[in-house]
Amino acid sequence: MFRSKTQLSVLRAVGSALGQKMLRKHLGARNELAASVWLLEHGYEVYRNVSAHGLIDILAIKNGVVFKFDVKMCVGIRLLPAISEAQRELGVAVLAVFPDGSCEIVSNPRTLGDYGTVDCRHCGINFVRKKDRQVFCRLDCHKTYWKHRHQLRLAETRLKQKES
Repeated sequence: MFRSKTQLSVLRAVGSALGQKMLRKHLGARNELAASVWLLEHGYEVYRNVSAHGLIDILAIKNGVVFKFDVKMCVGIRLLPAISEAQRELGVAVLAVFPDGSCEIVSNPRTLGDYGTVDCRHCGINFVRKKDRQVFCRLDCHKTYWKHRHQLRLAETRLKQKES
């Protein structure tokens, strides 16, 4: 069995040997290696895809059950990684890898282009997002919201000046 401290130190050494500006393909390989180590430590048999292309990065078997993973890097607080519709049909789960080498299985990831629904920050209408961080349902709501905020700040500034 692999020891996590040893494996993580190897991953850090590989990352630093490649330099700070690691090529994307190398970063992906590093993350797949970290995911493989994590799965091995949690009792899975691990089989990696040797092709640079494909819908599945890692096949893992535990207690006779086959799991299909797409390895994704997660940095910062954002929406969880997405998979394609073809991957969803195959039953692929996301294995999220964080910069510190820790991993998390996301069994029901969102599909590419699906950003969920949210209430508009200005009018409160529930709408389907078209972009990752969209918080207004229409451009008009966006403009009106920021115009009102600007007017409020001006009024507060004038009030403070009168009090002084």
